[in-house]
Amino acid sequence: MRLRALLLALALASAPTAALAAPERPRPAPASAPANPPEVVDIEFPGARSLERSLLEGAILTEETRCRSPLLFWACAFGASWAERRATLDTARVRGDVERLRRLYAEWGYPEARVGSQIVPRGGNEVVVRFPIEEGRPTLVRSVRVVGLDSVPNPPRVPPLPLRPGRPYALALLDLSQRLITGRLADRGYPLATVEVGGDVAEAGRAADVVLTVHPGRPGVFDSTTIEVGAPIEEREIRARLAYRPGDRFSTKALRRTQELIADLPIVQQATVEPAGVVGDSAVAIHVKVEATRRTGIQAEGTLSAASCLQLQTTAADRYFLGRPRVVSATVGVGNLLAGSLGGFPCTGEHAGFTQTAYFVAADWREPVAPGTWLLVSGTYVRQVLPPAYVREAAEGRLGVSHLFASGLEALVAYAPSRTRNLEEGSFLCAVWGACGPAASPFIDDWTMLSPAEATLAYAPRLRAPYPEGPIRGLAAYLPYARTRGRLELATSAAGTPTISDWSFGRALLFATATRRAGSRIELAARARLGTLGGDDTLPPQLRFYGGGPTGVRGVPSNLLGRRFLLASRAEAERLGCAIETNGCPAGTEVDPDRVDVQPAGGNFLLEASAEARAWISGRVQLAAFADYGFVRGGVPDDAPVAAVSAAGLATPGIGIRVLSPFGPLRLDVAYDTWRARDLPLVTPDSLSPGDLFLGFVRYDPYGHGNPSGFTRFRRHLQLQFTVGQIGW
Repeated sequence: MRLRALLLALALASAPTAALAAPERPRPAPASAPANPPEVVDIEFPGARSLERSLLEGAILTEETRCRSPLLFWACAFGASWAERRATLDTARVRGDVERLRRLYAEWGYPEARVGSQIVPRGGNEVVVRFPIEEGRPTLVRSVRVVGLDSVPNPPRVPPLPLRPGRPYALALLDLSQRLITGRLADRGYPLATVEVGGDVAEAGRAADVVLTVHPGRPGVFDSTTIEVGAPIEEREIRARLAYRPGDRFSTKALRRTQELIADLPIVQQATVEPAGVVGDSAVAIHVKVEATRRTGIQAEGTLSAASCLQLQTTAADRYFLGRPRVVSATVGVGNLLAGSLGGFPCTGEHAGFTQTAYFVAADWREPVAPGTWLLVSGTYVRQVLPPAYVREAAEGRLGVSHLFASGLEALVAYAPSRTRNLEEGSFLCAVWGACGPAASPFIDDWTMLSPAEATLAYAPRLRAPYPEGPIRGLAAYLPYARTRGRLELATSAAGTPTISDWSFGRALLFATATRRAGSRIELAARARLGTLGGDDTLPPQLRFYGGGPTGVRGVPSNLLGRRFLLASRAEAERLGCAIETNGCPAGTEVDPDRVDVQPAGGNFLLEASAEARAWISGRVQLAAFADYGFVRGGVPDDAPVAAVSAAGLATPGIGIRVLSPFGPLRLDVAYDTWRARDLPLVTPDSLSPGDLFLGFVRYDPYGHGNPSGFTRFRRHLQLQFTVGQIGW
């Protein structure tokens, strides 16, 4: 530790004793505190370029007025004083903060840093506290050597250290580097490893040569485990989930696996698994503490999005049913609310036949059969409305088994029988399958069995800090090995006669997301979705793939990616000049987009990909720029009307804003739809004879109809998408 002490002493000795001279003289502290001290509405650090603002704020005692609770963010945004925690000026604290900031800079390798203070009136009884900073020359790391690892059999690979050449010699980064090395050694069974800091510093050149000497110590083994649990959890349930036994080689991976298995129990609110001490020379005692959450509870949720309008649901659950950590729950939900009255934002628009209320009633039973393994049984009755694609009713069941592997892989196998019927799908049959006329109704009102076997694999790499205490505030930018996170999921299903299904098909959907930090204020995110479907010539529309909307290609209205067709009533078709007969529309007929409904054909192959860059402009707000691409193709007979419509891919750029709220990231995006005018098939379901009629192709131009001005045409191309959740999370 000689180099650390020497550098810190040099930093404090060379730092000026007087505060940095400020353009405006700080107001002197009054002899006695005023009856109504000024309110601190903002704190500024002009000149601070090298350290994160969160580090600077964490070093001082002066505070600014803030929102009392994240739940009151909406009230604070409107300036409601009752929702804010008022911070008043304390000049003694400000003077002390000058020294605290100077010491912070010294510890981060800036021994020449000079700090001042200003108190600037803002009007009324409000002030802004400013800490002008001149950072000066830093002491830079010239070299870092790690020695002593070769004394360990099969030594661990140490990733790039936070303390590296070219960076300031910061004590915080030195601590992180030491913990990273000792953490990797603990993973190999050396819990008593230490790292000694040595080296030299060139005062004139402000350069440090650092030597980290590793002393691995003796290999460790697990000793006894003490368990502290909260009611109603029983100790035997926790002990059954220990991923090690006394006498096993010590491993922090085993500790993390134990914590993971315990946290998998829904009754657990928090679990800690940590060493409690060393017994003898190398035996490590372990202490496990588990806190229980409420056994029973009722939870209400509501979401508002462009894809599904307003949804509400309520769940009642018992997390320790019949004296074991099994879960029994019942849920009731309604959706697509206000779809009939909100023809615009935040809903994607009003679609004929798709404004009715969706609902579901579900009951679930989750039973642990082994550590990390669950038996799943559920039953649901649902009316699903997916505008403007389909409406269906179904009575569904599911019997499955899931398992959480130590690698982070989750697996699920299940059998999901359902009795289902599709409603108001005559136009879909006519346009997509060419089944027009009185005899076209293979699955409109009939109840049929749709009973697939399912298998799902999901992998999310475990993100862990390389040091036991976890990430330190403001240091994320210095941890390149903790910047990226992601998830990969593959869901497959298949049905046929062996599964007691009236439909034979195979379906697979691959979903991938990733988010990466690129500096302290920039995030890069990506998402991809790839799906394929095969089976019977004619399949229900809910099996097909649809794209677009807030979680897909955002420049496309929800579920309208790919081939489309138009639906018009008999009266509207006659106003267009179409005869109510097959191919009854004159060539070149142009339709008013407000008088017809556009519906998707879907497909048996889907590709969607999104790339997004987000910049933090405050602690809760991000601005984003993105580009999406996707297409939906296939699954249409060559002689079907919609087969003549181009299925080319579509790319849509856009910008957005994200606001972090207690309910999750609120995401508002504006994307530019690059779709152009096309000839689309027109179908009427309101003919005199039973069935639906294909009236021919008509010109559909939703953005250029009526010869609008350039600005109006541009505005029509813009798609507004609102939802909760981030791309890449």
